[in-house]
Amino acid sequence: DSAGVVAVAWRGAAGVRVKRGPAPTQTVSAPGTTALLSDLAAGPGGRLVVVWDGGVDDPTSVVRAAVADGAGQPFGAPEDVSAAGRDSRFGAAAFAGERPLVVLSSREGRGQPVAQAYVR
Repeated sequence: DSAGVVAVAWRGAAGVRVKRGPAPTQTVSAPGTTALLSDLAAGPGGRLVVVWDGGVDDPTSVVRAAVADGAGQPFGAPEDVSAAGRDSRFGAAAFAGERPLVVLSSREGRGQPVAQAYVR
C-alpha cells in the first residue's frame, strides 16, 4: 500500500481473500458465491480497493469491489459496481485522487462489449 506495507489478494476455496502486513486474512467476497479476482490497487493514505466478478461461465456476471479506507483498516462490505442483468467482468482497479475507480467490460445479452468506468 502507499505506506509501504505489502498487500496481496487471491482467490481460494473460501472466495476472494486479502492479506495486508500483519493483519489477519480477510475474505471479501460473499460466502457461497463464485468470485474470481480481477485486481487490487493501492491509493493514498493506505487505502486499497479489490475487484472481482462471477467468472466467464456466468452470463449475468456482476463486477464487485470492496474498499479498505486506510492503513490497517479492514475492507468494507462488497459493493456491486456493474449493473445487474448485464454480462460484466474484467474489472481493473485504480484511484482517481482519493476516490476508488473501477473500469470494466460490460454488455447486454450477447451484444458488443463496452468499457464502463465507476468512481465511488
